[in-house]
Amino acid sequence: MWPDRLLQVARNIRGMIDDSGTAAFYQLAQLCEIHDLEDLERYDGQYRNLVKYLSESSRSLMDVAVNLSTPHGDELLSSVEDARSRIEGISSTLEATHPISTRLDQPQDGGKDALFCSLPSFDFVPMARVSDIGMLASRLTLAVEEEAIEDATKLLEKLEEPLSAFQGIWEWRRPENFYSFSVGGFPVDLGASDLELGLHLTRLRAFMREGKADYLRELAMLAHAAIEEMRGGVATISLTEFYDRLSSVSLFMDVRMKDVTLCLAELLERGWIGGVEKRRGREVIRLRQPQMEHIQGNLRGKMGGSDVTVEGAMEEMDLDYFTAYHIVKRLERDGELILEESASGERYWGWR
Repeated sequence: MWPDRLLQVARNIRGMIDDSGTAAFYQLAQLCEIHDLEDLERYDGQYRNLVKYLSESSRSLMDVAVNLSTPHGDELLSSVEDARSRIEGISSTLEATHPISTRLDQPQDGGKDALFCSLPSFDFVPMARVSDIGMLASRLTLAVEEEAIEDATKLLEKLEEPLSAFQGIWEWRRPENFYSFSVGGFPVDLGASDLELGLHLTRLRAFMREGKADYLRELAMLAHAAIEEMRGGVATISLTEFYDRLSSVSLFMDVRMKDVTLCLAELLERGWIGGVEKRRGREVIRLRQPQMEHIQGNLRGKMGGSDVTVEGAMEEMDLDYFTAYHIVKRLERDGELILEESASGERYWGWR
């Protein structure tokens, strides 16, 4: 789940926003440390505007899909129009909900502190759901444009999951639910996996302010995940493209290039890259491909009858994160594992 899901959500959102939206996200990242009601009002207003912005971006895509669906029969057109209306309903839901600061009662001691501390972690969940809606709306529009009607129908079915989940998540976003906030107290079917990721992201922001070594250790995992996403049949990847892929995460926190350079140095020391060099006038990261066939064989033997997660591979095989993630992605690239995602946002791999 961490950190590949964060990269996925960040990349989805990056494709849905323009320069003004990017600037608004950077501003939101600066408002995530909440100390009082004034901070809460600023944060909540900015957050709600961005969720609405993303939903309207998805609705615009669905407008195109509706127009493209017209020649393909009433059944498809009706289904696309229904999905578009439900996406449009997200904006209506946001407008009809009072700001969270105006819904505060007189909580017990520590109640407001729990809200201030937990809200930014929780808010990754509806943001991730809206990003999934945008990704599926984009794929749906492309499928209809290419007249891949069977694919379009499957995408409409997948859209049902995040659309239904968003409504439940937003209804749960009430101050009283944060007074006794915990991962265990959150409805699992609404996205507990994304909630854990939101908590992880909040912890990483704290590391960035307070503990540089812990921050760089976690950031190195993000850098490694970005490299594994880009790794293919060639022995190098573009340094510029890598920076661009990782920079999407800056929507959620201020990742600086100096820190990324330190992460690359750690990956060099760990043996996952062979350094940065120039080829044909451009800088590339030289990749290393450790010989791990014996670990792949052991993974097939121990987990061949069940779905695979990176965390599960780490526990079952007693592997570090970097090795486990590399093996899983390698088996995905070879076609042995197929990436799946549950309605709650959890990512896992099934055997072909």
